[in-house]
Amino acid sequence: MQIFSETSISELREKSKLLTTYLEYLLLTRHGQSVDQKSSATGNSPYVKIITSSDPEQRGNQLTIWVSVHSALMFNELTRRGVVVICVFQIVVRARVHVHVFLCY
Repeated sequence: MQIFSETSISELREKSKLLTTYLEYLLLTRHGQSVDQKSSATGNSPYVKIITSSDPEQRGNQLTIWVSVHSALMFNELTRRGVVVICVFQIVVRARVHVHVFLCY
């Protein structure tokens, strides 16, 4: 397994932080609820709130996400896009970004 001699745990951790931060960015820029919005969604657009700490050192490679729609919809969409997802409640999902040694971005 020569590939393991070409990287280190710290390099994998850095990649994990970048990918998790990127997932957070995508979720918030596309479906995030701004602070000025009321608690109910405007129109039928689903929105999300990241419950997990925004500090990468505290959250690891996981985001806990509150969703305004049934979590199965978010689960299906994230899973389709290759994110590992666990439905915790009907409106909460946990998304994990798995970092593989061979993953390029």
